[in-house]
Amino acid sequence: MTGRAGRLLAVAALCASAAGAASAPDAGLVEEGRRVYNFRCYYCHGYSGDARTLAATMLPTRPRAFVEFAPADMPPLRIERAVRHGLPGSAMKSFAGTLGEREIEAVVAFVHDEFVV
Repeated sequence: MTGRAGRLLAVAALCASAAGAASAPDAGLVEEGRRVYNFRCYYCHGYSGDARTLAATMLPTRPRAFVEFAPADMPPLRIERAVRHGLPGSAMKSFAGTLGEREIEAVVAFVHDEFVV
């Protein structure tokens, strides 16, 4: 393809690439989230995000298995709300008093990037 159509296609591809990169979480933030998750969350949700842990078998309500959700069903905002406020009727309690803002942002980025996407 040459001429104007080729240039337009190239610009569109570049814009799409830039938009995708802008929406991807920062790698450093995701790694920070991995550390928070491995220290606070894996006991119930598992290292693989599948909620197949000994602790999970002892809870009256099974923890979320992140790997079972489609991205549309588990957006970052939903994860953030669960971390920040907990989930009534489950063992998931609020981490707002335990984790700082950056840690919440990081663990949300990790869970979404590692298990949901």
